[in-house]
Amino acid sequence: MGNIIRSFLIRKILTRHIWWWETHRNYPIRDQVFYFSPIAVNPEARNVLAVLTTANAISDAAWTVQSLLRYLPPDTGLLMVIDADLHGSQIQALKELFPGIQLTSTLTLLEQLRSIAPKVAQLGDYHPLGRKLAAILILQKQYNLVYSDSDVLCFREIPEIVNAIYEKSGLYIQDVVSVKTDPTVLNKVQILGLEYTPTINTGFLCVPQNSLEVDLAEEILNDINEPLKSWFCETTVLAVLMQQSQAKPLPKNRYVVSAQRQFYFENDVDYEYIALRHFITPVRHLMYLKGMPRLAQEWQL
Repeated sequence: MGNIIRSFLIRKILTRHIWWWETHRNYPIRDQVFYFSPIAVNPEARNVLAVLTTANAISDAAWTVQSLLRYLPPDTGLLMVIDADLHGSQIQALKELFPGIQLTSTLTLLEQLRSIAPKVAQLGDYHPLGRKLAAILILQKQYNLVYSDSDVLCFREIPEIVNAIYEKSGLYIQDVVSVKTDPTVLNKVQILGLEYTPTINTGFLCVPQNSLEVDLAEEILNDINEPLKSWFCETTVLAVLMQQSQAKPLPKNRYVVSAQRQFYFENDVDYEYIALRHFITPVRHLMYLKGMPRLAQEWQL
């Protein structure tokens, strides 16, 4: 075991400069998404793909949308949720790439939720993942929702997702380890005697309309008066709500959430086999280095 650890550390040190370059370099391919052929969406659809993004990740979000819309039903709607203000040129580029797209902000959705879930809204006032939670809760009251973060790419058919849309069943991708939780929120969950999904990753979800209990989210956050600082407060709440809604996990061998190939010398996932990958922070650079070029070649950019 000692030799294995020593070998890993040596390889990590020897390839550290490559890792630094891969994670810090500029990737022009990110903005090339706006040269793809437009994909029109249904502006009045009840089945909606909602992608949450910041202003800095608009191009990444457009890649996410392009990859998913190619495999979702053709009458799917599209809602881009922006956690920032957009420039007019960005809005125009999105409207040209996705005719029929709807654009909104996390702050707009937060205010829509405030009257029915003030504690969730209060979390969103100071925590970006509180705004994510608020967006999901209010949007699932309006639509059959396919939700995605802006660091997800789809590589081939996703029949489980398509079937879930038509059958109105909940699905979620799974982390390779047990769900990461906020200790304060988890303590409240345990006090209430609630169960939660043990492996949920909230980067990609299928949420049928009105399947998540907003009142339960309020009950969980009620009486928590200290500011929540971890990056898993929203995950902890959604782990309970998705469990309560009887949502099912997607197969983790095809819907991938992992840090595999974080370092240069490690093997990557098999992109010929997987359907979808959430490129979490340690492997975000692989979205640009491996995922986008593969899709661009397939789409003949």
